Amino acid sequence: MLKYIGLAMLFSASVLPALDYGARHKRKMAEYELFIRLADGIYEEISTYMRPISDFLSGLSEQLSAVGLSFSPGCDFGAEFEKIADSLLVSAKARSSLAKFFSVLGSSHRSEELSRVRTLRDTLVSEMESDKLSGQRSVGAVRAVCCAVGLIFVILLV
Repeated sequence: MLKYIGLAMLFSASVLPALDYGARHKRKMAEYELFIRLADGIYEEISTYMRPISDFLSGLSEQLSAVGLSFSPGCDFGAEFEKIADSLLVSAKARSSLAKFFSVLGSSHRSEELSRVRTLRDTLVSEMESDKLSGQRSVGAVRAVCCAVGLIFVILLV
C-alpha cells in the first residue's frame, strides 16, 4: 500500500511542473489583456477628455495592482513601470514597447499621444497572438513530456 502511495506522489511531482507552466502561460495572457485594456482606456481618455492622464491612471489602481503597478497623480510613469518591468511575463518586445510608452506618456500633444497608444496596442496584440500560439503548443508539449516521465517512473518502479 505504501508503495502505491509513493508512486502516486512521484507521478504527481512529475506532473506539477506542467501545471505550473500552464498557469504561467495563463498569467502571461492575462497581463497582455490587462495592458491592451489599459491602452484602450488611455486612448478613450485622451480622445474624449481634457484632464491629466495621471488622474485617469491613478483611478485604475485596483486593476493595475494585478501586475504590481500603481500610478499616483504627478508620478513619473516611466520610473513606476521600470520598477515592475522585470517581473512581467510578457515578451521582451512588449516590455520594451511598454517602457518606451510610459517614459513619454503625457509629454506631447494629443495627436502624438493617440498615435503612440495605437502603436502600443498594435504591438501588444501582435505579441499576444504570437505568444498565444507558441504558448499553446509548448504547454501541450510540456504536459505530454511531464506525464510521460511520470508514467515511466511509475512503470519502472512497479
